[in-house]
Amino acid sequence: KTKEKISKKKKKNSINRRMNKVPSIKKNNNNKFDSKTHGNSTVTTTTTANNNNSSCNVSSSPLLAFLEELKEEPSVALTQLQVQNFTPSMVNDLIFDLLQLQKPDDEEIATVLTSLIMKQTMGNVSHVLSFLRFLTDQGVMVQNHLGRWELNCEDLQLQDDDKEDSSQDRLVAFIARRIRVCMSTEGQRTLKIASCLGKYIDDSALTLILDGSRTVARQLEEAEREGLLTFYPQRGGYCFADDRVQQAAFSLIPPEDVAAFQLDLGRRLWRAAGPQNLESDNIFLVVDLLYAGISDESVTPTERQAVAELHLRAGDYASSVSSFREGETYYSR
Repeated sequence: KTKEKISKKKKKNSINRRMNKVPSIKKNNNNKFDSKTHGNSTVTTTTTANNNNSSCNVSSSPLLAFLEELKEEPSVALTQLQVQNFTPSMVNDLIFDLLQLQKPDDEEIATVLTSLIMKQTMGNVSHVLSFLRFLTDQGVMVQNHLGRWELNCEDLQLQDDDKEDSSQDRLVAFIARRIRVCMSTEGQRTLKIASCLGKYIDDSALTLILDGSRTVARQLEEAEREGLLTFYPQRGGYCFADDRVQQAAFSLIPPEDVAAFQLDLGRRLWRAAGPQNLESDNIFLVVDLLYAGISDESVTPTERQAVAELHLRAGDYASSVSSFREGETYYSR
């Protein structure tokens, strides 16, 4: 019996160690939960499906390989639960449960709140909860002296509903407001820079751009606490919790400054890396940033020539590693 207990404990610890390496990945709208059960322990991971698509898109993440590995474990039962976006009635029920509202007295505030949440979040599970927390944090939704909830919509400055913007535009606008309100000035700047570097955040690139600032790690942790970033151990850093979060962070850059902003990032990385160190994956990031800002008036003919030569090197490097489509892109610019 003792040997059997030790054997079971070893298997359980092995599974748990691997589970600790699995991040919570959120890309778009519909959440999908994978429940792994081993013995008496159950672990749930979160991935995200494409909008209007019920299947989970994890082909580019380590999660797919991990799930395939789990399927081969005879002692592990793998159960997948598909969670779609909330409907208005689901949001209404959630509000009654979370706020402990009573029918029929609180039906009016629940209806107003449901309508507001659906407009701003499209019923996305994680954003619904974030929006409710945002309302309470900002004092828009408060309890009076009788313990009844009150909604002060006049204090809530959201995107104008009269504008013919899509629900996704409103969601991005809401997240952008959350970033402005919840993040420090330095944290906002870090997220704006990170939004130009891609979904997965390269800590070393951020540190180079921010002149070796020691506050980068603290700012990333701040964003993680606010649910804007997710720690991604397989890549040794963070990734945006959702595509909309990256879009929202990017939207904080004034449109008229985008080209100059990305050009400055490309120049900083180019100088920091040096000509000899660009023969690796970072050459693509540098070239893409420089190309995005090449229209800026500050770019001299000499620099344009240097950027063109850098594109040629990027195309050659992509072709050398059999990334022919990417190589064609850099050659044709």
